[in-house]
Amino acid sequence: QTRYVATGREGHKSVEEFWSYLGYAAIQVLHSDTSFVASQLIWSCRAPLIHPWLTRRSLSLLSPDSLQPVDKSTRKLILYMTRSNGLNLNAGREVLNEDILLADIQALLDKRGKREQLKIFNHEDFPSTDALMRYVHQNVKAVIGPHGSALHNHFWTAEDTLLIEFMPTSRPDFAFYEAASMRDQPYAVLMLDPADDEHNMEVDVPAVLDCQR
Repeated sequence: QTRYVATGREGHKSVEEFWSYLGYAAIQVLHSDTSFVASQLIWSCRAPLIHPWLTRRSLSLLSPDSLQPVDKSTRKLILYMTRSNGLNLNAGREVLNEDILLADIQALLDKRGKREQLKIFNHEDFPSTDALMRYVHQNVKAVIGPHGSALHNHFWTAEDTLLIEFMPTSRPDFAFYEAASMRDQPYAVLMLDPADDEHNMEVDVPAVLDCQR
């Protein structure tokens, strides 16, 4: 008996890759199609979104290596999730003083002298989602950035990876806090009053640096 997934709009190619990792070929994923007939329908919204078992089971199917520990001393990468490079699907939640923030983070890394590197995340740098997941798991020690979908990539990092989120007070969301807690990842959030109607923010740079000390 063939299994199908009925979902919404067709997403980024990474979403299609996730379905394939779960055993569903592209032909088995129906986008915005309500004309099918099924002998059994499983409604996914009845499942809990945040649960330790579901988290580990998802990782075991999507990225088994992400369940393996990686010595923190060997991970040298601070991954910054910008929303200011024009690659995100929706506008807003940009960090208005991002240049100052990045310069001060780099200065902190240089002062520590541990050969740490600051990298601006760009999904186009990776040939596949599998390559992205392996890279962040092996190399990243901290994920930093404004609330947005790019932060979901903390899910593939090691369990002790630091996650720092900038969240506008105009649209609070607990999703990344909940997901980080399921991975035993230290989490810090800066709640910031937005500077405009697009929820853009001026970040408290010293507070971000204190989270990394």
